[in-house]
Amino acid sequence: MVGGGGFGIISRSSDIARFVQGGVVRILRVRPQRNQMPTISEFESESLSDLAAAFRSRSKTVSYHTSSWSISRDQANDEPERMNVDAKHFHDDIRLSVWADGVVWFRLCRGSARNGWKFMLSFNGDATSVTAAEIVDQFVASCLHGASDNLLAIWSNVSPIVERSEPTA
Repeated sequence: MVGGGGFGIISRSSDIARFVQGGVVRILRVRPQRNQMPTISEFESESLSDLAAAFRSRSKTVSYHTSSWSISRDQANDEPERMNVDAKHFHDDIRLSVWADGVVWFRLCRGSARNGWKFMLSFNGDATSVTAAEIVDQFVASCLHGASDNLLAIWSNVSPIVERSEPTA
């Protein structure tokens, strides 16, 4: 509960705020902060830790160019550690996966598997010679350009090998 001096009293529970002033009660729906910095997992790999730190330092920029984004750590059984960066930008779903050994997988799609892809591009690449800051810059540029022919040019320094591409309908 937050006291407001002579301004009334505000109590907040999740996304509902109750404001009381002079016997008048107002209920307000409070929107959660848009694009708060996602919790970034700790990584065992030094290269993935560096990449997570680069995303952390550029989180305001990434948040500005996406409607939501998250970073997660994935490691199943004896498989190598992997970082997944997922973002939503207007109608585009973007995923960047980076393994500790420098392998990169990128996918941008618009539409859905059920209703058909209006656009979908996915590729593998090698980011061993690319800095963490460059990967973050390329991710942000991908969010800005969305479903366009520029995506492969943006990621040209990872030598992308296209897996699947479906043009805009």
